[in-house]
Amino acid sequence: GQLFVALRGERYDAHDFLDQAVAAGATALLVSDETRAAQRVSFDTPARTMTVHEELPLLPGKGAELDLEGAAASVGQGAYFLVGSQALSRNRGAFEADRGYVFKLPVDSTGRPQTGAVARANLRPVLTADAELSPFLDKPAEENGLDIEGLAERGGRLFFGLRAPVRDGQATVVEVGVDDLFAGQARSTLHRLAFGPGRGIRDLAALQGDTGFLVLVGPSGGPDSRRSPDGA
Repeated sequence: GQLFVALRGERYDAHDFLDQAVAAGATALLVSDETRAAQRVSFDTPARTMTVHEELPLLPGKGAELDLEGAAASVGQGAYFLVGSQALSRNRGAFEADRGYVFKLPVDSTGRPQTGAVARANLRPVLTADAELSPFLDKPAEENGLDIEGLAERGGRLFFGLRAPVRDGQATVVEVGVDDLFAGQARSTLHRLAFGPGRGIRDLAALQGDTGFLVLVGPSGGPDSRRSPDGA
């Protein structure tokens, strides 16, 4: 079987696309919060090198950035999943519709992404229908506005880790079914994790051969971030 490993990195050389990476064996998919596409790369582990390949458009045409912040790869689903932050634009102070999608990018038997079969689902209605989360959808980040930064898949379920809101020292993971989401029929299940004031989820990964998750925690960016030992 294939082993999928989630990676998170900073900028790579002059490229502006490296924000989240999901690796499948020796190949990976990179996405950025500043583009409308993913990028296929491959790794040569012994040589410790990465080769950049073709760009994979997720939406047609030009438009606002997708603000992609979460990425996951699933052996069972045979696909990559990518999600926009759902957050308000920091520059415009408004929600841009293209940030609301979850993308499913199938792979072939070699793990190569198949862009002709990319599917998308709108996560915004699911969040709007949740009475606990909906009040935070139209708030900016500095006011504890909703912001997704982590994504994992397990057993046909997607788990979205929220950087914000953080309430009473608790961060939130939103769980939905893959099939229900892409059929427009998903309902959310919330999981709360007590990490302390101002601490949200900055990345999320399903552990292979286990039932647990690896959670990266850091400042939420909201009003309580200054109370977090991680800093503002």
